[in-house]
This record gives sequence, structure tokens and C-alpha cells, in this order.
Amino acid sequence: AGQDFSRILVTRFARSRHRGLEGASLAAIAQALGRPVVETLCQLLSAERLGLSFVGLGSDPTALRRLLQHPAAMVASGGLVSGQRPDPRAYGAFPMVLGELCREERLLDLPTAVRKMTSQPAQRLGLADRGAVKDGYAADLVVFDPARVRAGATLAEPHAPPSGIDYVLVNGDLVVDGGRRTGALPGRVLRGMRAGSAAG
Repeated sequence: AGQDFSRILVTRFARSRHRGLEGASLAAIAQALGRPVVETLCQLLSAERLGLSFVGLGSDPTALRRLLQHPAAMVASGGLVSGQRPDPRAYGAFPMVLGELCREERLLDLPTAVRKMTSQPAQRLGLADRGAVKDGYAADLVVFDPARVRAGATLAEPHAPPSGIDYVLVNGDLVVDGGRRTGALPGRVLRGMRAGSAAG
């Protein structure tokens, strides 16, 4: 079967000329422009100098749940918070796992889910001072209420913040205080010791 382009949403255009199309599917944009989908995509990539962001709606929820239960599986999001309609997973991936999959579906217990978000990826990526609460480690901490944590972002409201996350510290600085962002930006790019190496 071919690709269903109605399930691929263009969420950000780098240049203003096409921004009125943000949030529309690739199929709908092609139809509006009267061109084949692949030709439309190529022309948009050229016009935007590759400055496009997409959200794919093709994930199989059952397969995702089976995958997440595998001991080697970790929780992450590649969603970028850019444009008017970013991927809602940028805001909602982690609270969705904690609220929907842990609390409501009991797919994972809470310690396992937290490990898949913290120490397991830090170890896999070779980040020697991250992923655990220890002396000498970076103070990257999230304080959340397991009974209230829930994703708020949707395709219609992709910037909606999660609920139940009261405090977030990045490198020891408060970036969320009482559920509100402080405006602080203390994060930095991390380069793992084993980035690009084979699994060990």
C-alpha cells in the first residue's frame, strides 16, 4: 500500500509565504495547489530551503505499547517547538506516558517509566553526569504529581502545557515554578561519550 499523505501534517514553514497552510495535510496542500503530492513536496522543500516541519499520524497505538514494554525501549520525543502548529508530542510525550500509560492503563509501573526517561537513556548515550539524583550530577529534576500528571497538547492546541508538573529544574535553575514557566533557559547541548558508536 502507498503512503497516506492525508496523515502527514505540515506544521511549520520557515518562510512567511506559505504559513497560512500550517496544520494542513500534505494531501490537502497538494490538492489546493493542483499538483501531485510528490511534486508539491519537492517544490515546497525548495521554496522553503528545506525549512519544513511535519507531524506523522501513522503510529499504531498497539505497536507503540508493545514496544514500550520491551526492556531496551526508552521514552523520547523528536518533536520541535516551532511554528504555530508544532508536534503536540513536543509538549506531551512524557506526561502522556506517565498519565495515560502508567496511571490509567497500568502498562508500566512508575519507577520503570521514570527509568526509561532518565537513567536508561543517559547510560545508553554515555552522559556520565545525568539521569540520576546523585552528588556531582547535574540537577535536572522534574517534580510531578502521579495522580494529576496528564498531557494537554493536542493537534488542535499543540502548545497546551501538561498538568500535574509543578516544578522543573535544569542545571539547578527553576524553569517551571508552581506549574508556570519562569523564562529561564539554562539548558545546553549535550554530547554523549558514545554518540554514534555501536550499542555496548
